[in-house]
Amino acid sequence: MPSEKFTPFHAQDIPNLSGYVAIVTGGNAGIGYETTFQLALHGARVYIAGRSPDRVKKAIEQMKASSAKTLDLHMLEMDLQSLGSVKGGAESFMRQESRLDLLINNAGVRSHPSTANKPSLHKVIKRKGKHQAR
Repeated sequence: MPSEKFTPFHAQDIPNLSGYVAIVTGGNAGIGYETTFQLALHGARVYIAGRSPDRVKKAIEQMKASSAKTLDLHMLEMDLQSLGSVKGGAESFMRQESRLDLLINNAGVRSHPSTANKPSLHKVIKRKGKHQAR
């Protein structure tokens, strides 16, 4: 097996993203938080898609407090366990923006017995292998 050369990637390698619009699912914690923060630091308008408005708002406040730059951060309420919520979040986004340049699908899947038989975005992708629902 041929060896592959790995080129390290650093935040300073991110180009100027002014004018870009992004959505990061799960952008209020962990890797999603840092991804959101770096996109915003580099000029992108970033929407954090999450099911908990309080956690998303707290993350936005923390990011803004951590930077001397003005960050263009927004909350997009969306529960990926509910296709209705995903549709509502997408419609809300489309009322605010004319395009989407970057979509970072970072949110994890949490199974709960009460949602086992409900359609969700993760189940659609997993079952179909395509982005199509019945």
